[in-house]
Amino acid sequence: MRSGKFVSVVSATLNGKGNVLDLIDRINTTTKDIPHELIIVDDNSSDGTIAELERMEPTGCGLTVIVNEKREGLPKSNLRGLRYASGDLMPVVDSNLQHPPEKIPHIVREIENGSSGVITSRFVEERLVFKRNPLRSYATSAAITLCHTLLPPRRKYRDPISGYFAFDIGVKVSYDKIFELFEGRIAYKTLIPILTGNADKRFTEVPFYFGRRNWGESKIITENFLSRYISELNSYRTILREKAY
Repeated sequence: MRSGKFVSVVSATLNGKGNVLDLIDRINTTTKDIPHELIIVDDNSSDGTIAELERMEPTGCGLTVIVNEKREGLPKSNLRGLRYASGDLMPVVDSNLQHPPEKIPHIVREIENGSSGVITSRFVEERLVFKRNPLRSYATSAAITLCHTLLPPRRKYRDPISGYFAFDIGVKVSYDKIFELFEGRIAYKTLIPILTGNADKRFTEVPFYFGRRNWGESKIITENFLSRYISELNSYRTILREKAY
């Protein structure tokens, strides 16, 4: 598809050396008819990912690389990329290739047709998810239930914790407030605070194929995820009460 909008694709990496070249190639191939830039924020990788990215940056492929001085976590990395972005539309896609970049033109089309944002969902019709570890599936379901319980306005979305989403420049993100909220802490979900601050905007959920991880491992399975995640959601409740947005 051709689009008159300038699209900023944002992706965060952490020890994903085996994925990044494929990621860049697939994003640039699928957006070849769309004016775009690709912003990759590396979360201080130690496996050679940064060297791979810096080798690609000068090649004229529309790539900008931002490297965190220390590990900040996925949401803060994504938010740094979004804050840097100059596009009219801003898709966020995981670098592990479980989120197919080939969905980006569909996402762009949905926004051009009137949505403020798009959530690619694992829980709407026609979606397909490879057979996952039952523990991971349970953790996903529990995380969504907790989000719906602690942040009731998010109940209208089936997959408010999706890591694959996009929005246009009409969606406002209070970057300073979020960074202040998680100073010295690792957060997990990028989309939730964006939805929390934009209750008046219409986000459309679309199905997608959630693929298998080809390289690396989940960055949360060895961490005390549950208690930290509940604390994160409670922090967003504070934002709602303070009407900080």
